[in-house]
Amino acid sequence: MHPTQRLIEEHQTILRAMGVLERIAEAYGEDPGGTLDDARAMVEFLRGFAEELHHAKEEAFLFPAMEEAGHSRHAGPIGVMLMEHDDGRGLIAEMLNAFEDPAAGADTFEAAALSFAEMIRNHILKEDEILFPLAEETLSDHVRARLVERMAHHDEVLHGKEYQRQLAVLAELALEYPVARSTDGRPASPT
Repeated sequence: MHPTQRLIEEHQTILRAMGVLERIAEAYGEDPGGTLDDARAMVEFLRGFAEELHHAKEEAFLFPAMEEAGHSRHAGPIGVMLMEHDDGRGLIAEMLNAFEDPAAGADTFEAAALSFAEMIRNHILKEDEILFPLAEETLSDHVRARLVERMAHHDEVLHGKEYQRQLAVLAELALEYPVARSTDGRPASPT
């Protein structure tokens, strides 16, 4: 197994979450008080799953391995991905700040959530189509095997129960805020 395979699988979970996030954002814009708990749960999912579980593996394991293989951290695909991770953190902070006054922050939350969903979809496309194939081409078998082990340890030993809890949170929110699926299994684009 290539280390990017697990990351690609997690991308599918994150894409599913983006559809749910958009539904929550729309509902929150209409009734902040009635959806505040769900909006908070979704933002916690984004922080827990996307940031602490997923992006942490890219930033702590994959990107440094690619650097060692000769790719620049400050330019090219890795630099773009790191910048977008930071942009995502900024949008998550905006969503969290909107909760301080739910009624007054409804428009802010909705705008930040919709921007985050659009940015993450584009980000995932770049990783899946550009960055990960580059990693597959340039990382040695030994480095790939080491990355698989380190990522598995990160998920199972350090975050095993939390990983499963985050997936359960998303499943519960997806039941409450169902998202239409496109023919390729990805959430259908909102129109």
